[in-house]
Amino acid sequence: MICVLTQRIPAYREKCFAVQDYSTATENMLLAIVELGFGDYDSDGQPDFTIGPYLSSSNSLYQFYTLTANDSFAVLPFQEGSPMAASKDFSIKPEMRQGLLILPVWDSEKGAAVEIRYNWDGEAFARTGP
Repeated sequence: MICVLTQRIPAYREKCFAVQDYSTATENMLLAIVELGFGDYDSDGQPDFTIGPYLSSSNSLYQFYTLTANDSFAVLPFQEGSPMAASKDFSIKPEMRQGLLILPVWDSEKGAAVEIRYNWDGEAFARTGP
């Protein structure tokens, strides 16, 4: 359920655009929710998702979050800090292969994306691949 609380604030000559502003904000929230890359990346049975800002022309920096058993959100840490991925999307759904989290990262020297692999060690994601 989304509940939007509004406040009437005149913007210009006693005109108020709260309905348009809040309806657009609600639409943006719903679009973002649909686009979240949900998965179970730490194999705990709880939903995890990613959110990340655009970093460069070929990579974004992502933060991984989990919904905990007591219905709150927590960051899923990486030993080397937040990982990059070759994407410009707000959220990604990384590939899981043989229990490893696979993130494609653009390598400018090679002119191609390379796979970076991470393993969940119970406390944080640790890089296991190139």
